[in-house]
Amino acid sequence: MSENRLVAQTYTLSEEALRLNAWLGDAVLGLFMRKKIALDQKKINTPVFIEVTSNQFLSSMGSPTRVEAQIGMIYSNQGIEAAESFIETEIWPRAEKRIAKISSKS
Repeated sequence: MSENRLVAQTYTLSEEALRLNAWLGDAVLGLFMRKKIALDQKKINTPVFIEVTSNQFLSSMGSPTRVEAQIGMIYSNQGIEAAESFIETEIWPRAEKRIAKISSKS
């Protein structure tokens, strides 16, 4: 992830602050992924949504809680557009690859 400063900041947070930011980040990530999947696939695809928001998927980028906390911190400090931009550049490319793998299996 290119936001190394944010990763470092997550280590300075209390456990409660980390979880709060992750909780917000989880919501933003979920909204972003639902919107992308709906626009790209023109349908509700719950299995794909679950896959690209799962802790297993997020762990490919680091601690899932810290990944979500980064999103939450960006959202809290810079707004939804900045958080979505971060997801678009840092997470969505991996999600697209994962979606392609899932689609090729079906």
